[in-house]
Parts: sequence; C-alpha cells; structure tokens
Amino acid sequence: MSAEPDVAEDAAKPLDSYMEQAQHEDPYNDEYYEDEPEEEFDETEIRTQELDEELEKLKGMKFEEKECEEHDYHLDDSPAPVNLIQKNEVEENEELIQELDNSEDEHDAEENDDEYIQGERRGVDDVSDHSDDDGVEDKYGRKAFLRKCHEFDHFSFPVTNVIEKLDRTELDLSHHGMGDKGLAALAETLKHNTKIRRLILHDNAITAEGVEALVEGLRRNKSIEYIDLSNNRLGYKGMKKTFGPVFSELLDASAAVKNISLKGNKIGDGDMKYISESLAENFNLKEIDLSYCELGVKSGEMIGAMLSTNVDLKKINLEWNVLCNQGTKQLLAGLKNNNVLKDINLAWNGLSDQAAKEIGAVLFSNTSLEVVNLGHNRITHEGTKLLANGLKENSALKVFNISANPIEKEGVQLIINAIADNQCLTELYMLDCCNTDLGAMHELNELLTKTLKNKRNLKTIAIGSSKN
Repeated sequence: MSAEPDVAEDAAKPLDSYMEQAQHEDPYNDEYYEDEPEEEFDETEIRTQELDEELEKLKGMKFEEKECEEHDYHLDDSPAPVNLIQKNEVEENEELIQELDNSEDEHDAEENDDEYIQGERRGVDDVSDHSDDDGVEDKYGRKAFLRKCHEFDHFSFPVTNVIEKLDRTELDLSHHGMGDKGLAALAETLKHNTKIRRLILHDNAITAEGVEALVEGLRRNKSIEYIDLSNNRLGYKGMKKTFGPVFSELLDASAAVKNISLKGNKIGDGDMKYISESLAENFNLKEIDLSYCELGVKSGEMIGAMLSTNVDLKKINLEWNVLCNQGTKQLLAGLKNNNVLKDINLAWNGLSDQAAKEIGAVLFSNTSLEVVNLGHNRITHEGTKLLANGLKENSALKVFNISANPIEKEGVQLIINAIADNQCLTELYMLDCCNTDLGAMHELNELLTKTLKNKRNLKTIAIGSSKN
C-alpha cells in the first residue's frame, strides 16, 4: 500500500525552494543554462555622452550676441535666438555665389557693351554699380543679399532659390514667403543689380513697411520697369505703415518703372487718395492694375480727377471694385478731358444703365480709347441704346467687351447695327448676354451675315454662351 503525500509537509516548504526546483526543471528558463548575468544599463552615463557630443557641435558654431529690443537687459552668456537652418544656409551659399560668379564671367562680358549702350540711350549716367561700398565686386547683388540676411535673427524665405535667380531679366519670387525682411534684403540687391527688368512679388505677405525698404533699393536702380505686388497685405489695417504715402515714394524713387500691379491688396478709398494724387503728378508710369482693391465711390471721384490731369497713363484696370454708377460717373467726368488713356477695365463694378449713358457719351467724343471692358455688370438693352450711339460715332475703339450683361437679344442687335459702319473695331465680345436657344442664335447669325459680311477689320466676334 503506497503512502499518500503529506500535504501539510509540502505546505510547510518555503517558497524559495519551489522557485529553485522550477528553474532546474524548466529548460526554457534563462537561468537554466547558467548564462552570465547581463550588465546593468546606465541611462545616466549614455545621456551624459550625448550631451557632451552636442556641446562639441555647439562649440563649432558662431553665435552673435544680440541686444534685446523690447527690454532694457542684455543677454549675457546665452546665444541669441536664431534660425540655425537658415543661418547655415546663408553661410553655405557664400561658396555657391563664387561658383555662380565664375560660371557667368564670359556671358556677362558679352552683355556689358550692350548694357552701357542702352543705358546711354535712356539718358542714364551710371547704368552699372556692381561694387560694394568697400570696392569689392558683387555681381547681381548676391553678396549684398546675404549680408542683409545675416542681420536677421530668423526668416522664412529660401535663400538659395533667390540668389540663383538674381541673374535673370525676370525675377519671379511669387509664393516665396519673402515678407518685409525679404524685401529689405532684396533692396540691397537692387542697389547693385542692373540685369532685372521685371520684378514679380506676387503673394508674399508684404506690407507697406516692406515696400518702403524696397524704395531704398529702387533709388539706385535704373533697370526695373515692371513691379508686381499683387495679392499682398499693402492695404491691411493696423499695420505700422499705411501704403498710400509709401506708394508716392515708390513712384518718386525710380523713373524707369513703367508698370505696377497692386491687384488684390484691399487698398480702399483711404490709400487711394495718395495714389491718385501721386499719379496725377507722375509722368513715367504707363500702366497700373488696381483690380480687386475694394475701391468705392470716393475712389472713382479721385481717379477721375487724376485722369483729367495725367498725360502719360495708358492703361488702368479697375475690375472687381465697388465704383457703382456714381463712382463711375465721377471717373468718366475726368476721362472726357483725357485723350491719352487707351485701355480701361470696368468689369464687375455694379454698373447699370445710368453708367452706360455716361460711357456712351465718352465713346461718342473720345479719340484715344482702344480697349473698353464692361463685362459682368447690370446693363440692360435700354442702356445698350446709349452705348450704341457712342459706338457708332467712335473712330478709335478696337476691342469692346459687354459680356455677361442682361442686354438680351434686342441689345445684341443694337450693338451689331451700331458697328456696321465702324472701320476700327477688331474684337467684339457679347457672351452670356441673351437666350442662346437655337431659334435666337439662328436669327442673330443671319443678322451678322447680312450686316457684317464686308467688315474685314472685325477679326473676332463672340456671341452665345461662354460654356460652349
């Protein structure tokens, strides 16, 4: 008879004895193979080594001690807050500039003679200023650009991308995040660069303060002819500078600038007062784009006063503003005494038959306008009667656009009959003006064939739907 296990005796065994037995019996236990114990992981020692490595890297960098502008204290041992990525990019680009300059030596030598000849024809005494103040040659102002960047604690524009483009006649920096600091650096470039003719700064969050910095560069630049400042923040409220007075300085800074775009800048009536006064006394600017600038009735009055005295402006774009009938009436009052303006865009301004009457009167007597855009307004066939009288007698107009106005079939017929004897008009646009069913279009086509069959001067006529 076998003896039963003594339960009380097993219960009395200490727990350590069971653990020791299990380790010897379990072949998957690490200690079963009696391996050497692992070394302890000292996190403190590893972290200390990492900090030592970071310290060695920091010792190799150059930090400039900055004086705090907002407080009276001075930063002592701590480095100034800088954008290390951008700072390093500036330093690396100094070598890139040398490579770019060397590769362009032969190309520049061929162009220099032509550049000086053109400068003499423009009446410019000194067309080239490629040297720094210390006499060191700075082709295209690249070194001047980098020196200015060194003065900034931080910035967001791409340095390499900008300096690589400085040898082009058209410098397109659209969507580059230049901001006011970027304009300040670019102004230093323009003091040396005589290659750039067209400067495009579309959508860069630039304020009036940035344009003021740009003005300083333009004072020494005789080559920039076109400046695009569209879709920036020139007219925003609450900024340190207002744009109107700065625009006056911009026009005075350089006689070479012939074309400026201020599209989409929320300029409004306040800044327009300074802009119109500056344009009235300016004899150099030929074209200006003021579309999408929130210009109201008062702006129309001021623009009219400017047009009555300006004898050089050839083209003005006022699309998508709120001039309405009253503002347009005041504008056209000044245009009656102007025989210089060739192109005016009044699309999307809320004009109705009242404004059409004034426009018809201008077309009746004006001898300079060649392009008139009245698209997307509220002119009806009644207003078209007044426009038709002016079109019939006009002897200068080449392009007329009245698309997207509810003039209906009667209005379209009036326009067609009015231009039957006009020998100057080359393009006529009347899209989305009336019912475009097959019957109406067939009738209009017959009228066109009958009335305009011998008009060789009319190259383009658009009637019907813009969706087709």
